[in-house]
Amino acid sequence: MSVHVVLAQDKEVQKFREATDDSKSGNYKEVLSNLFQLGTSNLTGPNKSVEFNSTLYGIKSIFCENITTDKVFSEQKFSRNLEFNTKLNFDEQFKYKGFSGGITYALINQRDKDVANFKDTDLYKNLQFLDNELSEIQFGFVEQLTKTDDKELSAKIEAINLATSILINKEFDKIDELSKSNIYFDKIITEFENRNKSIKLVDHITKIHELRDKEYSDLEKKALWTVSLNGTTNDKGNNKKLTFGTVFLQGFKHLELDIRSNLIYSDTLIEKSVQRLESRNSAGLNYKMFKRNDQSVFEIKLYMEYNSILKNQLADEKKNTFLASSDFRLRVTKDIWVPLTIKYDIEKSNFLGFLNITYNFGKEDEDKLVLNE
Repeated sequence: MSVHVVLAQDKEVQKFREATDDSKSGNYKEVLSNLFQLGTSNLTGPNKSVEFNSTLYGIKSIFCENITTDKVFSEQKFSRNLEFNTKLNFDEQFKYKGFSGGITYALINQRDKDVANFKDTDLYKNLQFLDNELSEIQFGFVEQLTKTDDKELSAKIEAINLATSILINKEFDKIDELSKSNIYFDKIITEFENRNKSIKLVDHITKIHELRDKEYSDLEKKALWTVSLNGTTNDKGNNKKLTFGTVFLQGFKHLELDIRSNLIYSDTLIEKSVQRLESRNSAGLNYKMFKRNDQSVFEIKLYMEYNSILKNQLADEKKNTFLASSDFRLRVTKDIWVPLTIKYDIEKSNFLGFLNITYNFGKEDEDKLVLNE
């Protein structure tokens, strides 16, 4: 004899985490990774790089097993929003040119906040109420049966378990068919409504569906704002460049507003030190053109770039440049993206192309985000 209690609200926490991760575009994940990310940039150009990024949360997950539990997860806001960035730079012949390293921090990360605070939502509270009520009813029926000498005790308890599980998981399509052979569907529904005079079970489950639809449909509309600081050395280890950057993403269902700005301090370190200051800015829209299993699989980003030399312009360069750019991003597997960037120099009428590969990895267990196949 066994009594199965299926906690729908706990399943919903896992489901919501999965849905949150599925809602993130490839463009989004390149701004801030979940755990670990390995990437290559500009494979077809003269300045290539191999990058590795990891959140502090990802590093902690290697050494701390209980970090995946809901309580500990909700306490890891800083760790989930802090990312370490490293990069090895190479020339066209893959000769080592230097190292880059720095940090990225999310000042606003609304999707992460929603996951951490999911248990405070009306959806979770209504699920918890339904679970508690149906579980108590389930135990009550089982307890009554165990006090009898019913020869079909085991079969009836399994029928109670089945009916309770289907009601908790809101599998309406199975109720009509199974209720003909399982009397406990009607008994559980009647008992629920006797205990809660003002609530019809079907109405309560319908309300849960409506709350879920609203909660999940809002995921893609959540904002992300990050700031970053990265330093770059040459092959001799001398400081060459310091970059302060910021990225703001705002979702609109299939579209994503993308605004970026970088302030770069650099030293040419050629013959004599020439200290330069430049700004690089871009704004555009990322479009999730195709989806599979609620995950984006093909994206196009169209944006304009404006770059300006603020200090020590070199003789062979223009002070201001405008570029019309586009990124085509294809999801090869659940973890691997292949972005292709095409830039058009408006003044020189030149096209430039850059091929990148991004791999998001890090095995996450059943208590954490798990990507669907």
